Order: sequence, then C-alpha cells, then structure tokens
Amino acid sequence: MVDKDSSNIPVLILGGHENALSILRSLSRHGIPVSFSATEGRPITFSRYGNKQYIIPLGADVFDYWSELLLGRPHPELNGHLIFGCGDDAVQFLAENREELEKYYLLDEFIPEIHLAMLDKKETLRLAKKIGIGTPRTWKVDAGSSIKELASQNIEYPVIAKPVNSLVFRTKFNGKKYLRADSQAELIANLKAAREKECDVIISEFIPGPDTLLSSFYTYIKADGTPLFQFTKRVLRRFPPNHGGKRRNTL
Repeated sequence: MVDKDSSNIPVLILGGHENALSILRSLSRHGIPVSFSATEGRPITFSRYGNKQYIIPLGADVFDYWSELLLGRPHPELNGHLIFGCGDDAVQFLAENREELEKYYLLDEFIPEIHLAMLDKKETLRLAKKIGIGTPRTWKVDAGSSIKELASQNIEYPVIAKPVNSLVFRTKFNGKKYLRADSQAELIANLKAAREKECDVIISEFIPGPDTLLSSFYTYIKADGTPLFQFTKRVLRRFPPNHGGKRRNTL
C-alpha cells in the first residue's frame, strides 16, 4: 500500500521534453528527490538533475519500456513514487494503466476517460461542441469513402489534414503536426499519404494567425472542484511560424 502522508514523496517523471525538464529543475531545487524516464536524446536527459535516470533506447517502444519498468516490477526502489506524465505518450500510458499503477505508485487525480478523450481530436471536438466551446470548421472524413469523394466536399482552402492521434501521426510523419493543403489536388495527396501510413485524420480549416493571437488557459482542478492555480499564456513568437515547437511566451 502506498503511503500518501509522506512529507517527502519522491517523484518519477515520464517523458523528456521541455515541460518535463522544467519540472525536474524546479522540484530538484526545492530538495525533492526526482527521477525520470525518457527516450535517449530528449532535453531532460542532458540535465544535471535527477536522482536516477531510466533512459529508453532510441527506436524502443516507450509503452513496452514503461510497462516493464513500472508493472514488470524489476525496480522496487520506485515503489511509492509520485508519477508525473509529461507528453502524449506518458498521458496515454498512465490513463490506460491507472488501476494497476495505483497499487504501487501515487498518481494525480485524473479521470482516465477524459485524458484519453483529449488525445483523440474527434472526441475533443465532440466534447467541445457539447458544452458550447467554439471550434474550427471541420469536414467529415469517412473511412469508407474514396479520397476523391472526401476532397470533393464543399471545402474552403487552405485546410489541414489533422491527426486524430497526434502521437502516432508525428511518429509516422517525421514530427509533423499536420499536412496543409491549398488546393483540392494537395488535399487528395495528403489524404492518400495519411491512408498509406494508416493515420486517421480530420479535415480542418487552417487558421493562419499571427502566432501572437494564440493564448492558452491553464489550471489544475482538485477532485472537490477547487482550482489549485489559474493562469493564461500568450505566444509572443515561435519558429517556424504557425506551427513551430520553439516558442517564446508571456504570462
């Protein structure tokens, strides 16, 4: 049984991008013991912080690695760790294995079905529309329809073929977030490429920006409905424009 009353709970971070690195630095500077597991070469792997590092070899399946690390039970020293998931793959792993993981580790208060829905663009759009949140225009992509039928809809260009599952899409398209089309011919080519790589996509209007119009709201709501914090972030610039991962923000 995990002791939830400890005042010095060790932390294990899953994932290795910039957000994971920030958490590692911040918690370590406060004297909290932090370990991490990330793919070789990710930003977090170059940090001087980290009690223990569980590095995933390049090309290895992260889900298999984390299953062996945390559910295969080869590392009893990780018992009782609070696990933070940083990145789509970590969020998916924790949501799909929450019941088993809770036997040995501490997890934050989340509803697995909601986390998995946020990783599915179709389900995210459905939930947003259900509660009245505005969404970009989209056009139906029916797996049973031909590509020409899909592209012959009354579509206003430019549009993007956006992945239903970003994690799978980025893996198969060398890190790309979407495929832009400025004409029907380009859309047909993009839909064909997505089908060849077995990636489910939606067709969405392309909102060009500028990037300074992009804002995000962040909060963490406890099980009793109380927010622990609230803040809004706005993008000042990013590279490449409109879709780059390298960005400068202001709060």
